Amino acid sequence: MLFRSREAAALDNVNIFQAATKIVDGKLLTNGGRVLSVSALGSSFSAARTSAYAAVELIKFKGAHFRRDIAARAEKAERVWEDFVAEPLAVVIMGSSSDAEIMSGADLMLKEFDISVDKQVISAHRNARKLADYIAKAEADGVEVIIAGAGMSAHLPGAIAALTTLPVIGVPIAGAGLGGLDALLSMVQMPSGVPVAVMAINGAKNAAILAAEILALKHSSVKKALFEYRTKLAGEC
Repeated sequence: MLFRSREAAALDNVNIFQAATKIVDGKLLTNGGRVLSVSALGSSFSAARTSAYAAVELIKFKGAHFRRDIAARAEKAERVWEDFVAEPLAVVIMGSSSDAEIMSGADLMLKEFDISVDKQVISAHRNARKLADYIAKAEADGVEVIIAGAGMSAHLPGAIAALTTLPVIGVPIAGAGLGGLDALLSMVQMPSGVPVAVMAINGAKNAAILAAEILALKHSSVKKALFEYRTKLAGEC
């Protein structure tokens, strides 16, 4: 006789099935089905597996036993993938959404090297607290290099450099008036002790390549991708 099977079946997104079994006049009848199957839905593979096993724990009868390793490998693979996706090595930050077209060059170049990247739009002037919180989280999450693009007064890269010891690469973006010279001079004039590696005006692609060179010191896959890129570049000359 199944114990608490109705309670198990009542769990959200859980289905219980036994072959050749049905309910007749409120009684559970079977003509020999031996295997009881429990399945569940969830927001992730891990969540579904947890729900299914929660239901299994409620089902008890004489001689019952069940495996505890079903789908364990798939759950582990999902966690590895989630960790890979959730922990970028590089971050591309821009001070305004209007900088996105230029900064997309960095994003595309990083992806060519198979470097995981997170992208953010955060103004150093209008949202300093959000910037500080994000940089602290990025460090905790394992980010190893930061690319920051900004125009005009262009305080973003310097503000980030003041918040972290991670390498910061600045991309001065051309704007109205001085054509990016104001942003360039703002970035290169950082005080001693708080450096920013500054690219040419609108040099987002080179920023990504420099970021790759920094990461290649530790990550062999990035080093290999960078070598292949340089080899290809030499062949085009």
